[in-house]
Amino acid sequence: MSLPITIQIYLLAAVVSFAVAGLIHLLVVTLDVTRRRQVTMVSSPPPSVAPQPTSPTAAQVAAISAALNEVLGNYRIVRIETAERGHTWVSGARAAQHDSHHLARSPGRSPSQ
Repeated sequence: MSLPITIQIYLLAAVVSFAVAGLIHLLVVTLDVTRRRQVTMVSSPPPSVAPQPTSPTAAQVAAISAALNEVLGNYRIVRIETAERGHTWVSGARAAQHDSHHLARSPGRSPSQ
């Protein structure tokens, strides 16, 4: 008695799936054992703490200003600051643009459409 072709395909897929799952499990276990051996063999000193950033010195500001003057030409540099402070106008402008594009609701149109 022969099994129908669909059952044969399902059984073949199940066997292949279990074989792949077993290989993945074997790979994970092998890599974990290898990592544990490397950790025990190499004992590195703890990483040193990075120094805290300080404000730029007058010489650094002068060097940056001279480089910008050379690249940009004769522009007046008003302020040197971090870039995170300038993002609020972008989100405000984006919101204004999106709000200006609301379509008028037609009488037969539901609010969810």
